[in-house]
Amino acid sequence: MRGALHRLSAFNVVSLALGLAFLYLPITILVIYSFNDSRLVTVWGGWSLRWYRELLNDEAMLAAAWMSLRVAATSATVATILADDALRDDWRKELEAMRLRMVANRARLADALASATGSGRFDFLRRHKGMFSLIGLSEVQIARLREEFAVFMPPDGRMNLAALKSGDVEAVSGAIAAVL
Repeated sequence: MRGALHRLSAFNVVSLALGLAFLYLPITILVIYSFNDSRLVTVWGGWSLRWYRELLNDEAMLAAAWMSLRVAATSATVATILADDALRDDWRKELEAMRLRMVANRARLADALASATGSGRFDFLRRHKGMFSLIGLSEVQIARLREEFAVFMPPDGRMNLAALKSGDVEAVSGAIAAVL
């Protein structure tokens, strides 16, 4: 049986050679022509690193390449985590802890804002889900938050509740109440 596995027929050798040539010949040609000095693919202009210099000076290409690398690294990390039972369980526990922290922060912020403003205007924060909530402030109020209290958010009033630390809830609610 062992001898039968090591025998290669001419057909197998030719098939293997054609298959490898089909896969690697275009890559080899592409690499060789990447050193071509000519602007035309069909005309050989001599060996040069010109196109590599052009590539390194192209900000958009470099940004796209870095984005592709980040996506690849993130995808590989997520695939590794999801494929391993222990890592996946740890990840789910961390997600649940983060979700519960955001729910608690929403409730703390709603309570602190009710106390600071004397109204239930911000009770909707308890019902919202996710990392962000639109808190209904004007651009002028948001600018005051930023300038006077160092509380940052986009001009549309979208507040990042995932970034809000429980120790900062009182200060943030006081700042919001002050700009109303």
